[in-house]
Amino acid sequence: MFKIIKNSFKTTNESIILATPLIVFLSILSWYGNYAADVANTIFKQIFAGVTIFIMACGFLSAWLYMAKKTIALSKKVFVFDKDRANALIDLLTTLPKGIGRLFLPIIGVLSIYIFVYLGLSSVITFIADKYELTFVQWRNLFIPGAIFISFITLLWLPEIVYGDKNAFIALFKSIKKVFINFKNSIILYSYILFLVVGISFINSMLLFHPIIAFFVLIIFYYILVYIIVLLFSYYEQNFIEE
Repeated sequence: MFKIIKNSFKTTNESIILATPLIVFLSILSWYGNYAADVANTIFKQIFAGVTIFIMACGFLSAWLYMAKKTIALSKKVFVFDKDRANALIDLLTTLPKGIGRLFLPIIGVLSIYIFVYLGLSSVITFIADKYELTFVQWRNLFIPGAIFISFITLLWLPEIVYGDKNAFIALFKSIKKVFINFKNSIILYSYILFLVVGISFINSMLLFHPIIAFFVLIIFYYILVYIIVLLFSYYEQNFIEE
């Protein structure tokens, strides 16, 4: 497990091209979100903006995750000339449309289920909070453990979609089974990823009003996002893909 964590840094450095489409998409999404917030002054426009953001997210994730799979595979190859490796990395960008074609519908299923589950969790806790007159802090203290449990059991859902079954429901059940097959490693992997996410979020909140430092924190944030995907995919490949 610890070897995978260590080696994933090396693979991430060799797969840093994944950061380019990630930065472009998140920048576009931020721009569109700010634009929608200004002009979406009716329910219809708000629904349209929400659906647009959802479709954009599904399209990007399907393309980017497929590219991540191909990039990790490429990092394992040995190139005699640096020019050949550079050309191969550039060619990876052409896998983005293929990813949309192969993963768009499964990713729609994944995000839709996530939204449904989290809205359901939020509704149940809100009902309890209203019944017992709980404060927002108490509501949050109920929501966070539920969210952590959901994210833990779905830890391998995306790798299962990319490498295995393209049916979102079947992939969900298969991924949950895989989480509990190697329960100890799943706990270690999830705890490590959670530490990274909470750590970079905390640092970002502390340095939000320091523009220059915040810029470097943002770079680290993008790197960590790429690293987490590489780590998840590498873990899945090593444990559940037959050579």
